Amino acid sequence: MAARSEWEKIKTDRALREAARLATADIRRFVKWGKTGLHLVESDQLSADDAAAIASIQETVSSQGRRLSVRLHDKNAALATLLRYLERDWLAPENAETFIKNVIAVMRKHLTPEQLATVMLELHELAREQVQREDKEGRD
Repeated sequence: MAARSEWEKIKTDRALREAARLATADIRRFVKWGKTGLHLVESDQLSADDAAAIASIQETVSSQGRRLSVRLHDKNAALATLLRYLERDWLAPENAETFIKNVIAVMRKHLTPEQLATVMLELHELAREQVQREDKEGRD
């Protein structure tokens, strides 16, 4: 049973790494464009992560000229996969303290003092409601 659990962890870790590769792909690392036209980055210049993010590359040459098409794997699907996993992991009771510290760090970095005050008031109200529910359940 322990071997199965370890194998499932390895499969999960690998799937998350793959999803992260796709979720962080940036087309500017694959294709260069500007006044001189559109140019693909040489394949030997791509990292393994960038190469994994490519779903297809097509080149069509016709009498009308050359047409390049680069399609990356679905970034939104990869982000959704990561968020589902992270949400499940973050919301586990044993991770609550770390989750709260991370949320506070993000709020300090990205919120104005006014926004932070609003969030704190909302959290205070949420905590008050939770205490009231627990008190009521204790009396019932």
